[in-house]
Amino acid sequence: MVIVWWKKTCKTSKKGLEYLDSKGIDYELRDIVTDPPPRELLEAHITGDNLKAFCNTSSKPYRELGIGKNMPDRDTLISLMLEHPDLIKRPVIAQDDRASFGFDPEAIDRVVG
Repeated sequence: MVIVWWKKTCKTSKKGLEYLDSKGIDYELRDIVTDPPPRELLEAHITGDNLKAFCNTSSKPYRELGIGKNMPDRDTLISLMLEHPDLIKRPVIAQDDRASFGFDPEAIDRVVG
């Protein structure tokens, strides 16, 4: 089953759902703020040097915590994301051991394809 963490007011989340709908993909919706992705999923997929790619850079917590000016290490960022789920780039689309962050059709296809 494909799981989508989204926010109802997020245009990018809506694009992701429209894309899945256009491909006829069934999915389960979860509100990213009240039911964020589990730590295990974030730890498995947030990797590499570009941690910013997993962040919602337009979110209030991103600005207020100064993450853009001083990116924390991976483990601290994941803890902050769980404390402030708006920090997580939306939508998060996951199936089995694959996940994508944000609206990226190619990445989504790798998850649901």
